[in-house]
Amino acid sequence: MKKHQVGCETARPHVALYPVVGLGHLIPFVELARNLVSSHGFAVTLITPSWNISPLETRYVSDLLSSNPNTIRQIELPQIPSNGEDTNDTFNFILERIRKSMPAMERNLWILEQPNRPFSPVRALISDLFHAETVEVTDSLGLPNYVLLTASMAFLYFVLRLPRVYLSDGNEAPPVSINIPGLKKPINEADFPDLLRNKSSPMFHGFLRLCSPLRAMKAILVNTFHDLEAESIHSLWSGSVGEIDGVPPVHAIGPITRSFDLPQVDGEEEELLKLWLDSQAKGSVVFASFGTWGLMGREQLMEIALGLEASGLNFVWVVRSISNTSTAATSSLEVDLRSVLPEGFLSRVEGRRKGG
Repeated sequence: MKKHQVGCETARPHVALYPVVGLGHLIPFVELARNLVSSHGFAVTLITPSWNISPLETRYVSDLLSSNPNTIRQIELPQIPSNGEDTNDTFNFILERIRKSMPAMERNLWILEQPNRPFSPVRALISDLFHAETVEVTDSLGLPNYVLLTASMAFLYFVLRLPRVYLSDGNEAPPVSINIPGLKKPINEADFPDLLRNKSSPMFHGFLRLCSPLRAMKAILVNTFHDLEAESIHSLWSGSVGEIDGVPPVHAIGPITRSFDLPQVDGEEEELLKLWLDSQAKGSVVFASFGTWGLMGREQLMEIALGLEASGLNFVWVVRSISNTSTAATSSLEVDLRSVLPEGFLSRVEGRRKGG
């Protein structure tokens, strides 16, 4: 466990925030922390995983800490060893790491509940949806647990309804559709994401496990606002949607937006990339990037590499990988490309490529 902290006003109420990896999740938590400190007089402990953290995420958190040195601190959970899991299944790979982090999370929450100067004892935890299962830990500690949904109110309806449209014993249920206030048409099962259409898959049951603890939360915070989702918000608040029952209080706290530009990881490298792109013909470059969660095993990277090579086009490829042999899943921007790409690939596409 690594802590970063300095002096703090002990009179401030203290809350812990627990985001999942990925900028789309991290940014709302960082900005919520900033707002709790500057507008509501809180002190904040930001609890972060130490696996699969990109340099950009690290810089973003560092800027938060440096700009709030007396009121925000960070606890990094320990690295999680890689034990040969299926690295082609990003969703379950991340869920497994969250599960393995739970004992360390419980220890840290217990410590935070004690008088631990310079912060006062923690009074609540705000978790990401992907960490909703922490409610079992917080219930045992008597600590209120709130979930921050970084998506929309419509998505909240979806995750609240989903566990109830399938049989609890995992057997096949008839095709379903979910009506969501604010949407003109119901969402049919045929339109569900792939991971939710195969009811026997581990990904499907993993997603259901994320949805189930929501009703046990103290409250649900959603990064939305009335002018954006008026009908969805009004329907939930008024209780006019009968099948959504037993839901804790829901608060629309958005829009949560970035308060400053994202820090640049390598300004010189970015400038060189811009110059290279400006020198290419219009429409001649393939951009291959699969987001913060676009973690891939060697087999997938091989296929993408061969496809890019066969295309004959210039390309920018953001490579993020998980090594089955590494002791921990860390930033794949530091991966040895030659260890995960086809032999001779880098030399064969020299001059056609940019990326890392």
